[in-house]
Amino acid sequence: MAATPEHAARVLGLDDHATLEDVRRVRRALARKYHPDHAADRASASRHMARINAAVDTLVAHLKEQAAKPKQAAQDDKFAAKRKAASETFRAAAEKAAQQAREQTQQRARASSQRRESTRQTAHRHTATARTLSSDERALAQAAASSYRSVLDRIGKMAVRPSVDTRVMCFSRTA
Repeated sequence: MAATPEHAARVLGLDDHATLEDVRRVRRALARKYHPDHAADRASASRHMARINAAVDTLVAHLKEQAAKPKQAAQDDKFAAKRKAASETFRAAAEKAAQQAREQTQQRARASSQRRESTRQTAHRHTATARTLSSDERALAQAAASSYRSVLDRIGKMAVRPSVDTRVMCFSRTA
């Protein structure tokens, strides 16, 4: 029995690149020569015909398989092209989503930065307003602070001492 296409070709007396037509032509010729109905030694002819039929079957199956490969390759190429197109579409969609996410993150960062700057400017305006006193107002605040200090000096012998924060002019008690 011919196990490989190469062995089958050798049994039939063909080269490795034989076509289906070559196999059919050689089979007819060998069948005429070794068919048990036409041979004197039926047992030997029967063995030869079995070997020839097995070789022909192996070689025909191999040749048909080889003929189908280009068709399968074409189908595989079409499938690969579709898969590649789908992959590229998915990759493009993923890149677009990533870009949108980056843009949203940048917009949030800009908005947060603008809010911080706005808050900083507002705080600076309030601080600048609180610190900017006219010379008359400053003199009045100093006079008030000195009078409070003199009062505190007189009260200094008390157990609980009031303290004055001259910047904001508010009293607090310290022990």
